[in-house]
Amino acid sequence: MKRYLCIHGHFYQPPRENPWLDEIELQDSATPYHDWNERISAECYLPNTAARIVDHENRILEIVNNYSKISFNFGPTLLSWLERAHPNVYRRILEADQISLRERGGHGNALAQAYNHIIMPLASRRDKVTQVRWGISDFESRFRRKPEGMWLPETAVDLESLQVLAEEGIRFTLLAPHQAKRIRPIPTDSAEGDSGGEWEEVGGMKIDPTRPYRCFLSDGLFIDLFFYDGPISHAVAFDRLLGSGETFVERLRGGFSDAREWPQLLHIATDGESYGHHFAHGDMALAYSLQEIERQEIAELTNYGEYLSKNPPTYEVDLFEKTSWSCFHGVERWRSNCGCHSGGNPGWNQQWRQPLREGLDAMKKSLDLIFEGKGVKWLKDPWQARDHYITLIRKREEGALTWEATEAFFSKHQSHRLNLLEREQALKLLEMQRNGQLMFTSCAWFFDDISGIEATQILKYAGRAAQLAKEIDASGLGGKVEGLLLERLKEAKSNLPELGDGALIYQRFVKGAVVDAERVIAHFAIASLFEEQPYGTPLYSYQIDLQDYQKVTDGTLTLAIGRAHITSKITLGIEEAIFGVLHFGGHDFHCAVGAMLGIEGYERMKSDLIDKFHHGSQADVVRGLYQSLGERSFSLKDLLIEVRRKVLSQVSQTLFRQYETIWRQIYLDHQRFMLYLQSTQAKLLKTYLATAEQVLHHDLREEIALLPHHPAFDRILRILDEAKKWGIELEVDEVERSLQSLLEEQMERLVQTGSREALEETSYLLNIADRGNLHIDLWETQNRFHLFVLHRKTQRQGKPLDHSFLENVAKLAGRLSHHWSNPT
Repeated sequence: MKRYLCIHGHFYQPPRENPWLDEIELQDSATPYHDWNERISAECYLPNTAARIVDHENRILEIVNNYSKISFNFGPTLLSWLERAHPNVYRRILEADQISLRERGGHGNALAQAYNHIIMPLASRRDKVTQVRWGISDFESRFRRKPEGMWLPETAVDLESLQVLAEEGIRFTLLAPHQAKRIRPIPTDSAEGDSGGEWEEVGGMKIDPTRPYRCFLSDGLFIDLFFYDGPISHAVAFDRLLGSGETFVERLRGGFSDAREWPQLLHIATDGESYGHHFAHGDMALAYSLQEIERQEIAELTNYGEYLSKNPPTYEVDLFEKTSWSCFHGVERWRSNCGCHSGGNPGWNQQWRQPLREGLDAMKKSLDLIFEGKGVKWLKDPWQARDHYITLIRKREEGALTWEATEAFFSKHQSHRLNLLEREQALKLLEMQRNGQLMFTSCAWFFDDISGIEATQILKYAGRAAQLAKEIDASGLGGKVEGLLLERLKEAKSNLPELGDGALIYQRFVKGAVVDAERVIAHFAIASLFEEQPYGTPLYSYQIDLQDYQKVTDGTLTLAIGRAHITSKITLGIEEAIFGVLHFGGHDFHCAVGAMLGIEGYERMKSDLIDKFHHGSQADVVRGLYQSLGERSFSLKDLLIEVRRKVLSQVSQTLFRQYETIWRQIYLDHQRFMLYLQSTQAKLLKTYLATAEQVLHHDLREEIALLPHHPAFDRILRILDEAKKWGIELEVDEVERSLQSLLEEQMERLVQTGSREALEETSYLLNIADRGNLHIDLWETQNRFHLFVLHRKTQRQGKPLDHSFLENVAKLAGRLSHHWSNPT
């Protein structure tokens, strides 16, 4: 009988965006990357788009898009981030599904996922429906087809969740083998599974995972289920099976049995992050293994949709409900102190899980009451509008949330012709519900403490939902929502005594993350002192349209005054604000933001503050600023941390710029003496070396500004040589990034034209990297060189060989660690 193999990767990260900004803030714990999404993308999502198969000398033989060879699902919120942050990775994932459609009989490798990874058995039926519909709609907008299968988060299952999947047209899903309770043959003359004979108990992972099973549901519906191979999946996820491609192949080979009399489907399922993030070079082990499976004809690679079309289930299955793949106690990990945890913290408990779950459940009931009560004023069917809100979410993610798109949505769902204010209120309600879904993202309960970044993240979503509820219904239930949550969070005790309980953690981590329109304007105003701001400035989830701006300086003092329109990209609400910011130098900023006074009032205020700036005392200006704009003050601490660091860097450069001439004079005047000291192996003065470092850093920054011109590279090399002479290490990150970008451009030119000039230019840039001891990430350059090699193979037939050119290509291949055989 024929043998099939399918490897499934569940690629997922919890959403990490600040709910008020729709952007991920700096996460120092992910250093050297900006945040954990960036880190995991670099280690896993990116490498799997072009995984290396190498020879015994570690030279590249093949480069493979692993996603085209395996079954996979990506969390919709993760895909949204990749679409924005790494469009090339995103594109290659979509391309892989298209390749699989062509190679697998019209069945794509990609599966959908319930939207934001909630534990489905713990959700209401209405929320289950929304999660599935959002997951399907998100999938269709990206992959341009209907999904055949859907991943259930944590494979957490109950019959109601499967019923919803079947009602929405999902054909199959994957489960863990211990979730199967019993099986029996499906009668050939029955579609209902009523009289299939005696049940066979298969609890305790006794189910055979190499065939599909059918689960019969209500209303004549059913869904097909695949139970992955538990031992092999566990070995991949936890036992370092990916440490050796050969060992992986043999373990997969051993999963088949000659005793089986049906077309066996050996399939495994793990977190996709196993292939690179959890285990370094897991992407390479995967690529090698799949190639060997095909080369040795051990099995035919397939995906679930293709296999199911050829081999429909012959057995039905009954399940253990409210079970999952990552909790021995069913779904208790997401609502109680069941004993499951991530490890590494002996003595800790997870008593906090229950009050966190109960507090959010209570809050959700209130949000739903507000949504339904207020929603009927503006929406024909609020719940149907919520299910369709995913279309506006996707428009926003694509940068296409225009008035026209919003109009199309409301033309279907509005109860009457809404004015702009009513439309904004309706969007706030829908956004409140979106955050009400996101606050149940499963990772919050998975780890060890309520103070972890996953738990504080969902509390931020709860905080955003509460803020919107209050804006919509301040005098009613909306004004009480946050208090209801905080009362329950007081019972959620942290394992870290200094952090107290969930309510204190909420105050510490959530309240500080809140960003309203005033804070956004203050952020804009302070940054405007250092960089010219265009008329239309996108700032996170807002658009700032500057209407007027004036900046005056006097020595180290600077005053900026302006007025602007601020538009929310989420609710499309527009506010008009005026601002003033006074900088005394250093880190001393005073900023105030107020409501618009009318053009004449604004001009009077501006004139009065500028007059005080020129003729009054500093105290007069500060007093006038707050009298005109309100007592709420903003300073550097109110900026987001990475912007704050950028401003402080600019301030530091400004402060020390006046000393650059003095430093350079010291450096040049005493250079000969220092060289003499160095020649005698005498100890150099630390003050001189510090001065030299300042001068050379300044010169390097000047040259970086001229990149990517070649003369700048030559001068940069001279600066680096001079720094090396003094034993000084300069920051060369920007040089390396610029050189990497140029290398990739030239390699693309080589792919497109095959020209000698492009080849020489690429070699020249590599020489620059070698001479300067610059560390360049050659990953993308290698990818493009591999394309060049493939193009040469297909285009050279019948053409005379240019041996000189090929010799240079061979040298370049060596430098890029790529296997190369000269054509004959």
